Amino acid sequence: MQFGLTALAVAFVAAPVLRRRARSREESELAVQRVIHRAFRASVRLWQAIGLIRVDAAGAAAELRRHGPCVVVANHPTLIDVVLMGSLLEQMDCIVNAGWTAHSPFLARAIEVAGYLPNDSGRAMVDDCTERLARGRSLLVFPEGTRSPWPRHPGAGDEPVGKYHRGAAYIALASGMPIVAVTIQCRPRFLGSARKWHDVPEGPSCFTLRVARRIDPKDYSNSGEGLPLQARRLTHDLRQIYLQEPDLADA
Repeated sequence: MQFGLTALAVAFVAAPVLRRRARSREESELAVQRVIHRAFRASVRLWQAIGLIRVDAAGAAAELRRHGPCVVVANHPTLIDVVLMGSLLEQMDCIVNAGWTAHSPFLARAIEVAGYLPNDSGRAMVDDCTERLARGRSLLVFPEGTRSPWPRHPGAGDEPVGKYHRGAAYIALASGMPIVAVTIQCRPRFLGSARKWHDVPEGPSCFTLRVARRIDPKDYSNSGEGLPLQARRLTHDLRQIYLQEPDLADA
């Protein structure tokens, strides 16, 4: 409900005012993204104040700011990961599931005014992201495209992340901008895939966000291989970061 109210306020209260003041579409989008950042930060502080969650992300926030324009990639264990990531980054373009807009006109409007990108436009989406990165903007991608699977038997072969799509790799290769891999741990986990929203632990869940690694796309684009093979290898190596990350399997 809180997420819906935030989308409603951004789409129909803040955005019309900011658009009127802005001198360009980009200036308007960036202003809306700053409002969303403040709303997400306030949500995280509220959830911590009422004892729902604890968050350890100070190191990740400082490191992300040092990287400058980049493709930020994260695993997706819970429903509130985008709020946590958005609370760290004042400017954050985001690739969103196009199916969301079919279910909520408020959310669809908020996504549009923030300049977020639906994931259903293929090559045009890659070109749009590349142009934004060249203008100094950063981009958030959850390469699984949905929440990470909930391992039934951690440590017994169940993997903590699902299949990775290659969009982040194609964007990094086209733009030449680095990928910065962020890990999100949640313990005890809640709001995960195939779980009810009211299925919450008795005590607060602890979220730990950490920058795990930086990938330079030049390590792949200079290989002499074709673009599809470069993207496949980069995506494989990116997923391995999360498979090898300790403590993600039971997070």
